[in-house]
Amino acid sequence: LDESRGRRVGIVYSALNTRDNKIYAVRKIDAKKYDIQDWQLKELARVNKLENQRLVQSVFIFFKDGAIHQVMEMLEDRSLLHRIPRIGIKKDYLPEEDIWQYLKQISQALQYLKEAEVPHLNLWPANIFINGYDDLLVGDYGISQFWLRIDIDKHGEKNTIAYTSPEVIANEPFGPSADIYSMGTIFYELCTGVKPNEYQLDKKTEKGKKEKKSDIKESKEQIQQNRREHYLKAIRNSKTLTQLSDQFDSAPPVVEMKYSKKLKDLVLSMLNNNQKDRPTSDFILGQTLPLAVKQPLMLGQIVKRVTGLNLGQGKSNFGSSFRQLINSPNIKGGPKQVEQSSLLLEDQKKDHEKEKEKESDKSEKNSDYTFSWFPKTQEAKFGKTNKKSSKPKKDEETEANFSEYFPIYDPKDERQVPETIITQDRGSGTVKPLQTHRPKDGKKQTLYLDPKQSASTSSQLKDIKGQGQKQKIIDSAIVSVNKLNKEDNHQMKKRWGGFASLMAQPYEYTTKYKQYLQYLDSQGCINIERVGDKTNFPQVPLRNVVGIFFAVSDGDEEETGEDVPSFNVNNAVLVAKLYLKRGYRVLYFFNPTPREYYKWLDWMLTVVEENLIVYFTGGGASVPDKTGREADGKAEAMVMYDEGQKMTEKGLDPVAEKKKLPKIDGVGPNYILDYALHELIMSKNYNRKGKGTSNLRINLISDCNHSGTQYNFDFEIEAKYRQGGDWGLPNVVHLGATLDEELNFNREYEDGVNYSVFCYTMVIFLENNPRATWNDLVKHLNKLMPEDQHVQLTGTSPDLYKNSVIRPLLASEREIQIEDLSDHKLKAGKKGGVTLETFSNLSGTEMQNLRRRWDEFVIKEFKSKRLPYKSKNASRLHELDSLGMVPLKFVPREQLPQFRIFPKLAGVFLCTYENQENTLGDAPLNDGRALGRILLSHGYTVLYMVDPTSRQYYQWLDWLLNHADKELLLYFNGHGGQTKDDLSGTEEDEKSEFYATSKIDIENPDIEAVAKEIGGKSAQTEKKKQMKFISPIKGLHSWGITDWCLNMLLMHTRYPNTRIVLISDTCNSGTMFNLDTTSKSAVDISNIPNAIHIGAARDGTSAQQSGLVGGEIMGRLTRELYTMLGQNKAATFNQFETRVKEGDIGKSQSVQITYTNEGLKNQPILAQ
Repeated sequence: LDESRGRRVGIVYSALNTRDNKIYAVRKIDAKKYDIQDWQLKELARVNKLENQRLVQSVFIFFKDGAIHQVMEMLEDRSLLHRIPRIGIKKDYLPEEDIWQYLKQISQALQYLKEAEVPHLNLWPANIFINGYDDLLVGDYGISQFWLRIDIDKHGEKNTIAYTSPEVIANEPFGPSADIYSMGTIFYELCTGVKPNEYQLDKKTEKGKKEKKSDIKESKEQIQQNRREHYLKAIRNSKTLTQLSDQFDSAPPVVEMKYSKKLKDLVLSMLNNNQKDRPTSDFILGQTLPLAVKQPLMLGQIVKRVTGLNLGQGKSNFGSSFRQLINSPNIKGGPKQVEQSSLLLEDQKKDHEKEKEKESDKSEKNSDYTFSWFPKTQEAKFGKTNKKSSKPKKDEETEANFSEYFPIYDPKDERQVPETIITQDRGSGTVKPLQTHRPKDGKKQTLYLDPKQSASTSSQLKDIKGQGQKQKIIDSAIVSVNKLNKEDNHQMKKRWGGFASLMAQPYEYTTKYKQYLQYLDSQGCINIERVGDKTNFPQVPLRNVVGIFFAVSDGDEEETGEDVPSFNVNNAVLVAKLYLKRGYRVLYFFNPTPREYYKWLDWMLTVVEENLIVYFTGGGASVPDKTGREADGKAEAMVMYDEGQKMTEKGLDPVAEKKKLPKIDGVGPNYILDYALHELIMSKNYNRKGKGTSNLRINLISDCNHSGTQYNFDFEIEAKYRQGGDWGLPNVVHLGATLDEELNFNREYEDGVNYSVFCYTMVIFLENNPRATWNDLVKHLNKLMPEDQHVQLTGTSPDLYKNSVIRPLLASEREIQIEDLSDHKLKAGKKGGVTLETFSNLSGTEMQNLRRRWDEFVIKEFKSKRLPYKSKNASRLHELDSLGMVPLKFVPREQLPQFRIFPKLAGVFLCTYENQENTLGDAPLNDGRALGRILLSHGYTVLYMVDPTSRQYYQWLDWLLNHADKELLLYFNGHGGQTKDDLSGTEEDEKSEFYATSKIDIENPDIEAVAKEIGGKSAQTEKKKQMKFISPIKGLHSWGITDWCLNMLLMHTRYPNTRIVLISDTCNSGTMFNLDTTSKSAVDISNIPNAIHIGAARDGTSAQQSGLVGGEIMGRLTRELYTMLGQNKAATFNQFETRVKEGDIGKSQSVQITYTNEGLKNQPILAQ
């Protein structure tokens, strides 16, 4: 990368990771050149674990070829250098609001580094980056130990010394205020356009270089010495601050923008020569509060504010607050809890003693402003100046053991880099993370993070010239549909800001815990109970989400008074703070009913893209098992708020309302069984980024009784299921607070404040070990649990236990937090009259841009190409593609729009049963082409699939239901039948209708293999095999999908503002989707979708193929629709029903129309 950036350590390269096609920055530090010692490795390993939304994220570190390689996230070449105003160019001048926002963000970074005891000492505009949201991130932190210790590389000091504090220049004791001075210089320059105390000789040197002449005769060493003396003399002159004040007032940007005296005084105070007189980062943050969002409170401050308890002086460091609380003398508990308390105190004793030693060291030195960041044996070396080396004595240094801290590259090892490497902190394993290509022409190297990367990849790279830096990226041939541009990001952030600020406003909860809920709201946590329905949630990318569900029992309500919160409420606040700090989006629900929990879990499993964490704290029970799958004969259940009680509180009749709600197997009035949750998770499609990519990570934490195997992931997942085509196996890890037969203990950790033992110890450990793995966490927890409580870890693969509990997020991956938003973006939610619906839908600009990218993708990939179909009907499929119909089997999952951008959407599913005994020939293709022409001419976006398997049909139906906006038309053409598998209990003939789907997929041989494996005629055998190989979804079989299953899918993924038209051209399809038995419930007004269904034949009767249109066979129902809509595109369902009764079709088959709302029959079949 550009070598002109200020003082640097090592050489920084841009590196392509061929696993994710992302560019990373890699710093290579020569171990011999920098004489690296063991204590430095330890410091670097510690710095590598730091995570903050204001820091450039370090991903991982490894050792190779005698050098440390630090892999970091790569940001676009936009730094604060490009925001420094040019004198006379008014468009460069920054509004004061922006400057205050920048002050806040850099102060947050420095405050975090101060708490972590990591000096920056190289803070200047080029090391402060601007991300896609126009927020600042500080880079190049934690490496000052290398250039401070041995003065071997002064390259770039000319550019950075103006930002260096006088005590660092003079090699005097320094502290956090050294970085405050650097920040003051930066903001002086942002306000005025000039640096304070600029060295004129540097300007003269630069002018001479440009003119290719120079009369400067001093050596580089002399120039460097003169420069240092100049800055020290200028900064320590008693008149300097007065001169800087006058220069500030007369600067053109200041005169033009009329900056406030408050801003000027704050900036000048940071430039004070006296360290004690400079403001702290905490003070600066306080100054920004009137113009920014309030700083999040730490644990001790939360408890003090909400409960009124006096816990002493609250520290700003979250971890320190925990240590303060742990060592509180007010810990109470029973005999077992007392033993637990002593264990916790013992566990933290070493940290407490270390803190005391640090305080003692500072007192002995009689200087509160000197950091002891490095070993005492190294401190004396920092005072050495103007020497090429200050090598320590052999008896003072410790030889570096690289394998103790970082993976070692072994050139003989041919293994690929493990995917978990980005979460690996230390270890002695061998990895092969980088391959270096050394061009003969002397050009810069390109590093590849995949050893299998071939030289041909370099031909796919193209140079992108940014603002002074070359960056190489993959030149993808596919239009990226979901890649948001700068304008889209701005609009999205604006909508989210309005929504978040609206949700953060004080809400009058009726519960006695309203202060806690209001606190969560104020921190940017979203109460999804207040959201009501998922259509009210803004259409924004949800990549990293935490769902917190907490329930209190009736007994808990009675036992605790107004001032004594339930431990479950305290648990929720604790977990929310933990994940907010790590950059996750936090959603919560207080006292959910089982049905509400199921509904929102279903939604999160559908929309979250990368990391989903679900934490439940509430009741737990063990009940008799009805499935026959539990070895001990007992099923585990989560106990939640009673459904009937909530109905009563809303003034509803529980008996009448419960009859209207759809039945969900395993979900009761106040409980939800483990197998119901297991089936829900396994029913989703998790190949969200295409084949060969890592799927959604699902971390489940159950903090309740009998929770060891909650979700039933102790069962072995069959290998065949993993190979099921596009279905995708979820990456699930579940941590239960107890074994199935045990109880969950809670205790009083603070005066009047209770937590579960499990939650409190887990949060403490993860706060102090941010990259701990699941194995690490379980090992730690089992040491600290009471004697008769043991945590249990289950999941879809033991390999997942080696991953971090909380995946570290890069700055670009962090979710937008409320504290990241400026006042301007928060104003929208504070206006009168705004509602949740105001922010739920995409803006016109976002919709237009996303739709344009989608159209470009369809034209490029389908309309203008001939796909390599394996089907014998390839020419017919090419015809459908050329019309503009989009083949779902060939659309990469990541290319499908993630938002609802289609006002009119249609899904057409055609079963020809190619190469099967029950083939229908090409008649379904004739039907699909005819219907497709009608739909496309009427403005529909048409997606189609030929010969879908049951799983494929289910997953794409799910996707279509979730991504339709105003109109959705779903058409199925194929065989239909009846089965005695009646799960609804509403069928008069005790039979369920079903769609017969294809058993094989011509285009995907893997799916064919699985279909053969599971295909069996024995009902009992089939039932067992399908549970293992396909899915545990009831009503979903290898041979088809039942009406009950379709009804459940429709009911659980509904959008009340979407009209859904269902057309079944099959036998026995009269009541397909069971719309004739649905009833609307006042409990959930969006419970019943606006759906209407046309079935080609009543239950127990046949549909027919006949009639010639252009000499081709079509289904009777489809032919009638095609003819009628061709004559009158505004034809209604009533008109079609009349046409059927009076026409020939009524003589041969009995068409049936069912609906959820009779008024739908008067509406046109096609959206107008």
